[in-house]
Amino acid sequence: MIMLDYRQGYIMELQTEYLHKLQAALEAAPTIKAAWLTGSFGRGNADRYSDIDLNLWLDAVDLEGFRQGTETWLNELRPLVLFTWMFNDRMANCLTVDGLRLDLWLHSDGMPQLDESRVQVLLDRENALQFGASVAEPDAAALKKRLAQQIREFWRCIALTPAVIGRDERIVSLMGLTVESNILTDVLISGYGIPRDSGVKRLNPFLPEGLRAEIEQALAFDGLSLSSLVQAHLALARIMQAQGRQLATRHDFAYPAEVERAALAYVMRELGAMDVVGLVESEEQQ
Repeated sequence: MIMLDYRQGYIMELQTEYLHKLQAALEAAPTIKAAWLTGSFGRGNADRYSDIDLNLWLDAVDLEGFRQGTETWLNELRPLVLFTWMFNDRMANCLTVDGLRLDLWLHSDGMPQLDESRVQVLLDRENALQFGASVAEPDAAALKKRLAQQIREFWRCIALTPAVIGRDERIVSLMGLTVESNILTDVLISGYGIPRDSGVKRLNPFLPEGLRAEIEQALAFDGLSLSSLVQAHLALARIMQAQGRQLATRHDFAYPAEVERAALAYVMRELGAMDVVGLVESEEQQ
């Protein structure tokens, strides 16, 4: 039996118990040729909040039969309250009765090369798993293009602020803040070349501490009043104004200043026509 190697991080007892049961079940399922973990368990940096990303490799002739019995097979390991096929029935999204999250991916035929540092092998009956792949360094030209596109998209989102504020769409405004902060943090992380070796539920370790505090402060608004929502949008905009220009200089691409100017001019003009507790005047003075 291949020994599980968690390497680092605190693993909750429930996860450990599940993985040991899983390994025994894999050994007892002859149609499964290989199995490995990806995600945080594959990288070895899982914690008590991590989900389990399980990959199974089967012969093509066995794939459909296994798929039809997958839910029953998993229920025997731990009762499920959620089981949903996604991505053309290649991935099963699962939730156990005690809240353990599992994504199960099915593979057949051609085996992709794996990065040994990012997977944890549970089973390899025929020593067929291939290693050698690694995370490629980002292409400089592609990174420039992506950063410029993201910054333009950020300002397009900012330009929507008057529409949602003018219609008193506070929930939509809150959703817009999520989009804007997602774009902003992605620009910062990729622009400053910070490897994000984690899933979408972990962001704190990859943001420079000062910028993280600034973004958190921008989003620490008091309730869903129109003025607090506007303040949050404009606070994120100020961060992008400063950081976007720095990153454009750092990566030698043209900062989309005309998009920023047009978006902010429109926002300030439209908000100025609204009664938003004198917010526009105070922002213009800063």
